[in-house]
This record gives sequence, structure tokens and C-alpha cells, in this order.
Amino acid sequence: MIGRVLAILGAFGPDHPSLTLSEISQVTGLPATTTYRLLAQMTQWGALTRTADRRYWIGPRLVELAALTPPQLSLVS
Repeated sequence: MIGRVLAILGAFGPDHPSLTLSEISQVTGLPATTTYRLLAQMTQWGALTRTADRRYWIGPRLVELAALTPPQLSLVS
């Protein structure tokens, strides 16, 4: 289960800050029904946000967690 959640999170990036259910399913290789279920749980927890146009974005809970990153770690390679 954790691997699937991480695969979903890994689908997002600078070139893809928002994705649809279909795009996430395609990128991760997960069935659409599994993707939908996991997206619903991740949205409920705050890891993702779903907008009115049915696109998913990184949610506020992950932003809060990212803020806890030690200052010496660089987010830019």
C-alpha cells in the first residue's frame, strides 16, 4: 500500500504540478479503481487537494510536513 501511495506522489513534479485521475493511473500503472480509492483517502487526509476541475494537487498536509525539513537539506539539486 505504501508503495502505491508513494508512486502516486512521485507522479507529481515541476512539469506536472496537477494531474487528473486518468493521468495518475496511467503514470503509476495502477488500475483506475485503485487509484480513485487511494486518491480519496489521500485527499481526506490532506496529502492531496482536488479542485473543481477534477485535478489533484499536492495538499496542505504535505506542505506542512515539508516545512519541517531541516534547513541544511537543499530541495534544489
